[in-house]
Amino acid sequence: MKKKEKEDKIKAEGVKQGAALQRVLAKKKVAPKKTTPSNTKAAYKKGYEEGYEQGIDDVEGDVVGDDGGEILDPKAPIVTDYKNDDDRKAVIKGWKEGYLAATKKKTTPKKKASPSVVVDDDKSKEYLNKLKADLTAFNKKWTAAKFKKLDSKGRSKLLKEYNEVMNLTGIDDFEEVYLKHFYDSLTIAKFIDKSNKLEIADLGSGAGFPGIILAIFFPNHQFYLIEPLQKRCKFLQVIIAKLSLKNVIIENKRMEEINHQFDIITSRAVAKLNILLELAIPNLKINGLFIPLKGKNGMEEINQAQNALKELNAKIQDIDEFNLPNENSKRINIVIEKIALTKDKYPRNFSQIKKKPL
Repeated sequence: MKKKEKEDKIKAEGVKQGAALQRVLAKKKVAPKKTTPSNTKAAYKKGYEEGYEQGIDDVEGDVVGDDGGEILDPKAPIVTDYKNDDDRKAVIKGWKEGYLAATKKKTTPKKKASPSVVVDDDKSKEYLNKLKADLTAFNKKWTAAKFKKLDSKGRSKLLKEYNEVMNLTGIDDFEEVYLKHFYDSLTIAKFIDKSNKLEIADLGSGAGFPGIILAIFFPNHQFYLIEPLQKRCKFLQVIIAKLSLKNVIIENKRMEEINHQFDIITSRAVAKLNILLELAIPNLKINGLFIPLKGKNGMEEINQAQNALKELNAKIQDIDEFNLPNENSKRINIVIEKIALTKDKYPRNFSQIKKKPL
């Protein structure tokens, strides 16, 4: 083979090997990081559905705004289910719009509080005296002094002022504040043992009903206000300081994050009973009581919760049905006893509880 032919052959072989090497190196290049695919339409729809459902629950319980009438907390399970920022924004937007759509369709415009409705109003005095009489029947040692913490110069005034900024509740008229918050909260007092010191948790305490109201009348019991939203916890801190309550502890957590056994757990305007049971029963002592305050759909919720009661080893001890004075709206307070240990797998993550209630 001539010298030139030999050089050309070596050169061609080198080009061939070089091209092969380039192909190998190309395959080894690090591929760009894949971003989590976005599906904002699905996220918005999911948020809207859950917000709408929460709105309907609030309307049925006659407590619009007590547990959801604000933008969804970005740390809430439904938000953390999404990894893409656009999806997170979409689910929050959907939830808010769904909630507002539900409450707007089912509620009537709120009337402005009349300047004449003050603590000296005859009807307000009448309601207050009725509650005093009812509570005196429960415990004669309760004195009128405790009611000073509940008049419009005290807590209700602070609630209304704070409400203008924080939108904590949808009820700003004094008579409604009194009936739907103070009076309503104390209707479960007859189920609480006054002789022994108890640990009582208020699940999803919100603006402090019934937890803070009960803490005023049961100074010997220790109360824990379980509330996941930080802004509401700050409000509760202001109230506790204003009322000089020494028997109240605020827990800025979700109920399923709490690892403690209580004597009694209460809840008001939080969720449906079959969901509440899984949050409450695991954190009760054996023979402890869960007392949810319900509205007109309470009996329907009891029927839907039969499987949850059985699965969580709980039974209904008492059902107290009554109407609030004056406005006559229906209330159903349910007393549920934990009769045996709950399986270790409960409670599940809240997103699972919400998606597939027992």
